[in-house]
Amino acid sequence: MDEVPVIAPGGYRDLPRSARFGLPTGGCRFGQARAGGTIGPMIDHIAEPETREALAAHLGALGVRENTYHLFGAHLNDAIVMDCRPEGWVVFYSERGGESLLSVHEHEADGCADLLARVTSDELVFFDLVAGPAPAAMADEAFDAWLNSRGVTREDLDPSDWKFDDVPWVPGPHWRRYFVRITAARRLAQTP
Repeated sequence: MDEVPVIAPGGYRDLPRSARFGLPTGGCRFGQARAGGTIGPMIDHIAEPETREALAAHLGALGVRENTYHLFGAHLNDAIVMDCRPEGWVVFYSERGGESLLSVHEHEADGCADLLARVTSDELVFFDLVAGPAPAAMADEAFDAWLNSRGVTREDLDPSDWKFDDVPWVPGPHWRRYFVRITAARRLAQTP
């Protein structure tokens, strides 16, 4: 049976990722091979992405909107960004070209874990806007048309896979928006 790393007083998750998974130390080296750690059976299911490439695939599989993050340093508006810089792997919030909430990590895997935690902490990153904003009746009709074009109705969707909100965009009646979970939309697009 494989060894499990010693648990820190604050708990397993308080250990640096490099210590948790036996990763080598070092700065930003592209294409650097990572040695396999001693990961026991109790934590195999936790396997978090350790490289930006693996993180991109993981975020895609989770159904995270691509415009909410960038993994190669571009300053997207209203996004969490990861970059390799001389001081280490940095993760920050980018808005209008500025950087805030910056954190620096010695290891790529730690930066990946930070970006993953930040991005997935907001439920909206898992949803796409499919109808609206529009007056309620128009948005309702547009959402039903969107569903109809995929051969389903509201009742066919799991309640956790769609939502709507009424927002006071302009004076007068609220405007409605409909959102569908990205992974559910993918399944609907594949339905014959």
